Amino acid sequence: MQHLEFEIPSRGLIGLRSQMLTNTAGEAVMAHRFLEYKPWKGPIAGRNNGVLISKFQGTTTAYSIDKLQDRGSFFVDPGEEVYVGQIIAEHIKPGDLNVNAVEM
Repeated sequence: MQHLEFEIPSRGLIGLRSQMLTNTAGEAVMAHRFLEYKPWKGPIAGRNNGVLISKFQGTTTAYSIDKLQDRGSFFVDPGEEVYVGQIIAEHIKPGDLNVNAVEM
């Protein structure tokens, strides 16, 4: 068993939990909390995944999210309001993808 502590910017946490659980076969435990504001230190190298971006404004539907489920891990649930350009999920592949999450 190991105990590791890091100082990571919030934007570096996106996707870290799922990647860590995958690499440790679900055995890892992760906790985080805000420490302080710091100046921007530059880009984070090695970002593997893109994001799914809402193409339309409206209320998300279970039908749309279910069809897109295999493309990423969603941050929104059915029935939530989204706007054009909102990041609604983490893509499983590199590159960003515009999707319709409000389709009926």
